Amino acid sequence: MTRRFTAITQRVYVVIILMMVSTMLYSQSDPALTQYMYNNFFYNPGAAGSADEICLNATARQQWFGLDGAPQTTIFSANAPFNLFGINSGGGLNIYNETIGFHNDLGFHGSYAYRMSIGDGSLGIGVSGGIINRAFDANWYTPEGLDDGSGNLPTNESAITFDMAFGVFYRAENFYMGVSSTHLLENNIDYKTAANDIDYHKRQFHLTSGYNLQLANPLFEVRPSFFIQSDLAVTQFTLNTSLVYNKRLLGGVSYRNGDAISALIGFEMRNGVRISYSYDIGINALQQYNDGTHEFSVGYCFKIETERAPKKYKSIRYL
Repeated sequence: MTRRFTAITQRVYVVIILMMVSTMLYSQSDPALTQYMYNNFFYNPGAAGSADEICLNATARQQWFGLDGAPQTTIFSANAPFNLFGINSGGGLNIYNETIGFHNDLGFHGSYAYRMSIGDGSLGIGVSGGIINRAFDANWYTPEGLDDGSGNLPTNESAITFDMAFGVFYRAENFYMGVSSTHLLENNIDYKTAANDIDYHKRQFHLTSGYNLQLANPLFEVRPSFFIQSDLAVTQFTLNTSLVYNKRLLGGVSYRNGDAISALIGFEMRNGVRISYSYDIGINALQQYNDGTHEFSVGYCFKIETERAPKKYKSIRYL
């Protein structure tokens, strides 16, 4: 009986913690990616076209694996440089889906960045706009005799809001830095059920930077970086240091305050496709109730070479 009571108590404890953490995550609604350095464009529209290549990136993150209702995130991003009426520009698209508990977000954002050369690099000033569909799908269990039939418990809800972001991003050969703000409008989620209409997208602020340091041995380089996100109530930072061999193999470690310590591995194939994986070991109260966090990322950057048509010369014999 005692063991059963203890097991029930633990389950209730886990549910309470998950609800608290989920609330914190939804107040800080942008996902905190371990491999943030591979997709700065997701957080910052100013990074559109900053690599001077067409860049594609896909990320799948399963947080707190084995725990029901834990966050699951899928992201696809594409951005490229282009010339608009003689103006250096960048543009792109972000599509993401995130599920936390009963909530599910599906977002589509298009971005534009004005790019200018500064020093040895380029500065992008960008803005993005799009829509987020937030759905609420809950199946409640109410003990017999406690349901008053009022219908105050929300079940299935869905609402669409317009969303905007702004960012500035600077990239040089071995250095990058960006600052941005997402969910600028802080739109409320207009659910039909009054008990569930307090949800909204809170404005987020992001600061990130990274550097490539070439070691004495030309085959090795170190890439330190950091990522900070805040809603001015909760601030979270991630520090990463990665060692790269021959620009192909990568291994690194990360620390995210109050959340996890991470290990990262990856490699880049000869055709330019990068594949990487990270595993987070939790350092918060949920650590003993899950099997860690898995994150996969695939990226590919390329240029489209436009070959000039061969010039034809007429023989003077036929002039």
